[in-house]
Amino acid sequence: MDVEKKVEPGGAGEEEVEEGVDPDDELYATAPRRARRLIAHDWAAGFVSPFVATNEEVAAALMAAAGVGSSHLVLDLGSGEGRLLLAAARRGARAVGYELDAELNAKAEAAAEEQTLAHLVSVRQRDLMAVEAGDAAPPEP
Repeated sequence: MDVEKKVEPGGAGEEEVEEGVDPDDELYATAPRRARRLIAHDWAAGFVSPFVATNEEVAAALMAAAGVGSSHLVLDLGSGEGRLLLAAARRGARAVGYELDAELNAKAEAAAEEQTLAHLVSVRQRDLMAVEAGDAAPPEP
């Protein structure tokens, strides 16, 4: 992906503008920086949003707040590096993640192996928009 640096008027700093995005487009020009990343995102490749890793402490807090335990199955659509999956597995739950990006899937699988949680975690390379509820067969205990 080609990216150019653009300095905004008023000295607001540099901002990356992805190839194919018109920085003078009214929607792009008036959008906050965070929203600009979504507008510039490569939707045609099938990705529904840019990858932003979940903080591990936040992932653990989410699983605790949800009361996730060994009798649960956690599904994560757009599982990225698998941090929510791993947080669920640490609490004894079986976890299934769907992620389109093969590199992120490899990181999630490696982390599950490294943390001896691979028996509870399953990562599937698939477009989350194509996932059906019946597709989520959990990993075998």
